[in-house]
Amino acid sequence: MPDDLTFSIPGLMEITRPYLNSQRVMLALAHKPVQDSLWAGIINVGPMTPNGVQPASALAKVEMAFGTRFPIEEPPALLLSSEDDQITITNADTWVFTVPEQPLDLPYGKYYWHLATTDSAGNRSVHYAGTIMISD
Repeated sequence: MPDDLTFSIPGLMEITRPYLNSQRVMLALAHKPVQDSLWAGIINVGPMTPNGVQPASALAKVEMAFGTRFPIEEPPALLLSSEDDQITITNADTWVFTVPEQPLDLPYGKYYWHLATTDSAGNRSVHYAGTIMISD
């Protein structure tokens, strides 16, 4: 995939891959989030192979941050984390994870988001970023 890959699915999330951290990532997305309803999440991400090589350290943490501008402000408007069971690491060795169906506690509007990973050695990287619209 090209390093600057951006694609969108009408009515859903726009995905941008601004970083050269993965060659093979599959993002499967579902319906457009509506305030006070469930967001279908991200069905599968991975296996991740930075520069075509399996990571040397296991995946320890995944976070998905949402904010009103990019880069995401601190603290973010919403933070989903594998440490809080909002993201499920299904295979730490090959860096496969899912973001299960869940409510997004955000008011109406456009939000920026990014997916960040931390390996067992403590290295943190932002792999994907994009936008999501919460509608009425």
